[in-house]
Amino acid sequence: MAKKVPQDINQIFDDLDKLRDFCRDHGFRFIESDLYNPRMFVWQQYTKFLNGKNCKNNWDDEISRVRSGYKPNPRREVDKRT
Repeated sequence: MAKKVPQDINQIFDDLDKLRDFCRDHGFRFIESDLYNPRMFVWQQYTKFLNGKNCKNNWDDEISRVRSGYKPNPRREVDKRT
């Protein structure tokens, strides 16, 4: 499937700003190359958001981890005395 890229340069920069705002508001990493790329998860979630469908919000997931007392397993240190 081909990328749908608008011809107007100003529209591209406006879309980049909107994608950046979406990434900030929903907890995604902003990468400019994800714009108009239907294979990228961030772009898929952004188009869902634009169409009014449910999209993933990473901030909600992080809040639930904090409230549940989630602690990642610390790395075990290797004993170097051999």
